Amino acid sequence: MKNKTFLFPHKFQKVGCWILLLSFIGIPVSLFFCNVLGLIDLKNSFAITVRILAGLMAIFLSIGLFLIAFSQERFEDEYIGAIRKKSIIISTIIGFCCYLIYSTIATIGGACMVAEAFGVSGNIVDPDGFKMMLSDFCQKYKWLENFSGVFYMFIYYEVIFRINLHKLNKSVNNAE
Repeated sequence: MKNKTFLFPHKFQKVGCWILLLSFIGIPVSLFFCNVLGLIDLKNSFAITVRILAGLMAIFLSIGLFLIAFSQERFEDEYIGAIRKKSIIISTIIGFCCYLIYSTIATIGGACMVAEAFGVSGNIVDPDGFKMMLSDFCQKYKWLENFSGVFYMFIYYEVIFRINLHKLNKSVNNAE
């Protein structure tokens, strides 16, 4: 019985690369030309335009990364399947660690703010301004929360998979 993999054919990988390329180049260029032609007035609607642009880029980047990550390689075998499995595990661990670090920081910062709201003594929760430092830290590093998202999991997976695939190809070429 043939081992069934739930991967797209290799040509979907090329489609994903084109979508990725077009999202990086096409969306900012189209925004620029819409501004030059006067179709969009960036001075009055800059924040809305940037949010729409960011949303479109996120959608197209996610679709492109999804197609690249879940498409077969030109020559797919059991060893490449093992590399895929290892890459998925490592990317999940990295994403979980980012989530855990941010959640821990946010929880400690939240506990400090709740303690202040209920009037708990500063000596228990807030020794020497620790609460302010932690609250500022939570605000400054809020971006860390995003690195545990699905979008970044695709990026982690793809980077780890490509590095391991490159190592495999390099070792095969050196053996020949």
